Amino acid sequence: MTGDALETDVIAWNRALCKRSWRSITGAVLWLLVLTSAVLGMVALDAAADALLVSGMRVVGHVVGVEDPRRGTPTITVGYTVGVTPRQAVVNRDSGLAYHVGDLVWLYYDPIDPRHVRTLEERNHSDAWKWGLISPALVALGLCPWCTVYAVRWVRRCRAARRTHWIPATLIAANPVDAHQRLVLKCRGNGRQGVRTLAMVPGRYAFLQRLEHNQAWVGGEGTATVLMLACGTRPCPILVRPTSGSVR
Repeated sequence: MTGDALETDVIAWNRALCKRSWRSITGAVLWLLVLTSAVLGMVALDAAADALLVSGMRVVGHVVGVEDPRRGTPTITVGYTVGVTPRQAVVNRDSGLAYHVGDLVWLYYDPIDPRHVRTLEERNHSDAWKWGLISPALVALGLCPWCTVYAVRWVRRCRAARRTHWIPATLIAANPVDAHQRLVLKCRGNGRQGVRTLAMVPGRYAFLQRLEHNQAWVGGEGTATVLMLACGTRPCPILVRPTSGSVR
């Protein structure tokens, strides 16, 4: 490979690393926004329910029905009077209290919309709103730390590759180990070097087993090592970590 061709490739490799770094940062930020939005939504739901204790009309209600399904949210049906009009409302239970038909409860309703009710103990959050916020929050809570870790890894390797020189290597072997691939590289002047791929998705780099004895390049050093392969006409950066010693 001539000097001009290598310089052109190095520019493309660094650009690919920079692009992957920004994509990983964007993913981490998006999941953080999802988590933040879900938490703020749950806080807003609680605030709206608590505001009903202050601004709502208070009446004495009586329990006319109790539902404890095996699946789903337990509820009580309460009867109450708005003015002279008798009404009934289903209240979702989240306090864990036990109710019986005939129990008296303090009921708070919105004077503008009397269907909007809660008891002193039960906030009566809607199932759709509650699970529409809790489910994304749980997913984001699990993915946000992982995305942040991988964003940091990509940024470290992008910076390390710019500080060091890319060295040629040959991919000799690729063997699956757990959810990763254990690679053996033959680096110029360094003999053989073992590395392990790092990926969020198990089996992400299984295709490396079909690329044995292919030309590759190694950038960065130590724990901030990245492997660059040509996937068609586009460079393919791969997070790796040395299994013994250092690549350089």
